[in-house]
Amino acid sequence: MVLPAGEELPAHETNANVYMAVLQGTLTIALDGETAVYPERTVLNIPMGVAMHAWNEAEATLELLVVKAPAPTEQRR
Repeated sequence: MVLPAGEELPAHETNANVYMAVLQGTLTIALDGETAVYPERTVLNIPMGVAMHAWNEAEATLELLVVKAPAPTEQRR
């Protein structure tokens, strides 16, 4: 995923275990309401069912590698 400055992912509940690696830039993310900032080379493991909202509040472009495992079998709401 690539998020230019000021862009965000919509808030949602994770529908699988999510592994998120920050390849470039700085990630700001709220997980179950707690916000944290992660620099390049950070890898996050986000369990299924967590309320998530991620965005780029930095000036540099944010690049993420996102892996869902196991792959979601149905769309959660």
